[in-house]
Amino acid sequence: YLNGDEMLLVVCDLLMTYGYNAERGTTFVVENGTAAISPELEELLTAMSGGMIRVDRSGMIGAKQAVLGGYGGRAVGNPNHKAHLESWHNLFHNMLCYGPGSVGKDRQPPETLHGIIEAEKKLLKHALDLPIDKAARLNHHLPSFLELNQEINKVVAMINARCDHALEGWEECGFCLPEFSLNPAEGNWGPIARISNNPGMVEFVAQLPPACRRLRRMSPDEAWDTAMQQPGNKLRRFTAEQCAMLLTTSKRLRRPLRRDGAKFVWRDKDGELCGQDLWYETRIIDGRGYEREIRYKEDGLTGIVNPFAPDKLFVFDAGNRLLGIARQIQAAPRHDEEAIRR
Repeated sequence: YLNGDEMLLVVCDLLMTYGYNAERGTTFVVENGTAAISPELEELLTAMSGGMIRVDRSGMIGAKQAVLGGYGGRAVGNPNHKAHLESWHNLFHNMLCYGPGSVGKDRQPPETLHGIIEAEKKLLKHALDLPIDKAARLNHHLPSFLELNQEINKVVAMINARCDHALEGWEECGFCLPEFSLNPAEGNWGPIARISNNPGMVEFVAQLPPACRRLRRMSPDEAWDTAMQQPGNKLRRFTAEQCAMLLTTSKRLRRPLRRDGAKFVWRDKDGELCGQDLWYETRIIDGRGYEREIRYKEDGLTGIVNPFAPDKLFVFDAGNRLLGIARQIQAAPRHDEEAIRR
């Protein structure tokens, strides 16, 4: 579950990476408890976007009574409010169930999961007594967080690239591609738009049998790219200053910066990012695009790193004003000459 600070980081990353629709507006569909946007943050988002960013909360509904005048039902979440999100979660959950440690379709996990977890705990305990090289070669019963994250990225990419779906409203939105093939039995389908500049080929394809032509549904990735090219769908990204203003609404995200020679060291004390310290340049880029070096004697510097975009370090002065953004330094082992040159 996402707490308030984590949701704030998600919103900042979304607005800085993708942006919002400044013409038609953008609505965040959120919950009231976890994955929530506070009224203060909502007010700030509305003001900074000129009213083009809105928040829609799910609300609670009570169970209906069958007997007239009966007692009111317990308030529960409204699943219909975000049905399209819940349906995506179901697909994602089903496609990820092939790996070890799957919890099943509901709150009652498979009975074997208890034994798998206990076996993994014992393995991790014994691994502490082994040399690092031998511990690294152990065959684990469950994937590590890094391995799971890599699999999640693969599954999401597969979902967004699939065309064998029945997503609602696809035809009405124009998310279909006319294709043709000279040999449908073997596939080799291609978009008719590719030959649109060749009148002779267009006429030839028009005379092909119906089995050689089809209307294919776009993948979600193709639909997104197509929608972004349509008038009125252009997104406006938040600037670093705007995101910094949002981030400063939380006092827990800022940490004092420690300078180590020609770099800032961000202490990943709780293993929230990658389990090791991150390095950043002491040269920052300010809001006007100018670069300047942070002086050694500048005191009271604090920084914020967004775990969803750790390549940037937001640097603030003692007065909590944004000085600029520092780029991440990718550390390289001394023996890896190619990595050092990169």
